[in-house]
Amino acid sequence: MEEDHLIQILKRDDLKLEEIEIWDYLIKWGIKNTDSINNLSKWTSNDFTELEKTLHNCIPYIRFSQMPPNVFNIVSTQFNGILPKDLVDDVLQYFSDPNSKPLLKNLPLRVTVYPFDSKIINAKDAALISSWIDKKKGTPYHLRDIPFRFVLIYRASLEEFKFFHNRCDNKGPTVVIIKVRNSGEIIGGYNPLEWRSIKLNGEDMPSNNSEFYNNHKCKTSDSFIFSLFSSTNGVIPTLSRVSSKKEAIIWCKDKGPCFGLQDLWIQSSSRSGKSKQKSYEKTIINKETFEIEEYEVYQIIDTRFSYYEFIKRIFNEARGFSAIKPGPDDRQSGIRLRFSANYTISFGLVLYYIEIRDYGSRVLFQEMVHLGIINISLSCMDVWSFCPKIM
Repeated sequence: MEEDHLIQILKRDDLKLEEIEIWDYLIKWGIKNTDSINNLSKWTSNDFTELEKTLHNCIPYIRFSQMPPNVFNIVSTQFNGILPKDLVDDVLQYFSDPNSKPLLKNLPLRVTVYPFDSKIINAKDAALISSWIDKKKGTPYHLRDIPFRFVLIYRASLEEFKFFHNRCDNKGPTVVIIKVRNSGEIIGGYNPLEWRSIKLNGEDMPSNNSEFYNNHKCKTSDSFIFSLFSSTNGVIPTLSRVSSKKEAIIWCKDKGPCFGLQDLWIQSSSRSGKSKQKSYEKTIINKETFEIEEYEVYQIIDTRFSYYEFIKRIFNEARGFSAIKPGPDDRQSGIRLRFSANYTISFGLVLYYIEIRDYGSRVLFQEMVHLGIINISLSCMDVWSFCPKIM
């Protein structure tokens, strides 16, 4: 490929490749087009000099700031003789303060392979958070390997702060992202449970005499809070996992999302938050109170989990299962699941166990029943013989 054609490709914003992949392809192209490089296992200083000449006009079109800081550090060290010093300094300055004015040409972000709707973070940050959720060690997920969908369910700038519970209650696992006013710091937290403000009755619907949660402590060992950009560490991320799991998550009607005993709290009556290290391992921001410029909440959906297969497994555990092909009057195509009259499962019982296992499964199950895909007779069965199979 000729250099001018390659540059036209590098200028594109829609390559849908990670920047390190684009850089690797460019290096391979440069080596192939540098005649003096013969021994790839033993590089000389002259090899780097000649490779720089080959790549000189292409390097300005690599978006190095879109690489994770640790990846860029490896690239800048490995190719120290190729990358201009002012370019390296510019990228490092961006990593320490993303709001700083670039000295060199500032290229727009490329469209990534992972679509992500946020005013605060990008897909690269979502990949890092996903790795933390999965407790993945070593290199964070590549964008194409992220196993979760981040579904935006709340953005404070579009609605009043007091609407957090209206939009986010009973939505299962969520990630909260906060941008601090003036400093531009980015902090947040992961709740593997769900948010609630109203106590529910046995049917999972608000009772007539609803009671509200007030600083109700929820136990989990999987929650965490974090910083993606701070005034002290720049863009070097900080992960703080829960250390006192008894009060990992706090439910409160009069507050927004709350992690720990004030480790990260958002007030619902004002655009402010609190952060004081108590229930989590580390401090994520060097101030106990802060003003919020923007915050977003994302529902986290594990794409590796098959809701249909999960429901089918539950039904297969019960005796008397039969699969019936749909008739011409069925409202949906596919297999209709039905139990014989002698061994049927209470609708509420199934929903109860699905709720324990996965919020999304419960929602899908209800929808399948509503559409007529699943028929359930509301009669009795031996609950205790069924429970061990589910649990």
